[in-house]
Amino acid sequence: MRSALEALRRCHGRPGYRGERLFEESKNWKSPVAPTVRVRRAGGGRKKTVDLDGTLKTDLEGLVEPVTRGDPEAALRWTCKSVRKLAEELKRLGHQTSHR
Repeated sequence: MRSALEALRRCHGRPGYRGERLFEESKNWKSPVAPTVRVRRAGGGRKKTVDLDGTLKTDLEGLVEPVTRGDPEAALRWTCKSVRKLAEELKRLGHQTSHR
């Protein structure tokens, strides 16, 4: 938007230039427009790996459980293993996963 307004300032008063239209359109750029139509169908996109690989969740819990720290009743788990180490161990168990 800044470059469009700069172009408007530079070209103001030149013959054949319709600066009014650019100025009117620049007013709309300030407020983002929410899309009214869905881009994808409901349920589209990549499926979760946990849904595709039935043993992934249990294997991950088995790796994290021995090194879990904190309150056992809390929903949040703390572990001293890094995400990269967990991904390497899951790969050794035969899962297709990465640290990302």
